[in-house]
Amino acid sequence: MLKSLFRLFAPSKPFVSPTQKQLDYAALCGVAISNDMDREAVSNAIDAAFASDPKLKFKISARRKRKAKDIQVIADEMSAADKRTLKKWESAADEHDHFIVVYKSGRDTIVDILECDDVRFDTVAKMIVIEFFSPHIEEVLVGWDGKKEIRELELCWDQPLTLSTSEIIKSKKIKIFEDQVKKYQSAIERKLKELSE
Repeated sequence: MLKSLFRLFAPSKPFVSPTQKQLDYAALCGVAISNDMDREAVSNAIDAAFASDPKLKFKISARRKRKAKDIQVIADEMSAADKRTLKKWESAADEHDHFIVVYKSGRDTIVDILECDDVRFDTVAKMIVIEFFSPHIEEVLVGWDGKKEIRELELCWDQPLTLSTSEIIKSKKIKIFEDQVKKYQSAIERKLKELSE
């Protein structure tokens, strides 16, 4: 079933999940993370780890070197096609590019506009994994006209979403900004129509 994930309004204080990049860094720091910890709580736990261990910076450096060696061994064995795919997504992550993405989620096919945050090679599953942010539409205060607050709808990319390249059916780069809510909706509607034909 084709689905769109239009997210209308976020709750006043939404739970913002930690990103995979943040969780990976917490693991490097030796910080234990529980499922009820939001992005801010994980950040605070990392800060506390640094405050309690003056040598943590050096430990992280050593752990990174060991991990880089393991990843390099796997990278050397990757196919040329996988190397090109990894390079493409690394470039997109560096620029925090946006993509209209058609992907599989269980039995459903989802269409959404996602922001590329990071890419990594999952050494356990031996697959390329992309870390995205998915958006919701939020009403934000933009000014005051002398009598009342002026509010507008904006896109807020803040919900982490992890996809492997095998889950992505199609992806195309798209230029979109926070205030382009109508463009977000119409782009998804066009893609849903195209996929239904």
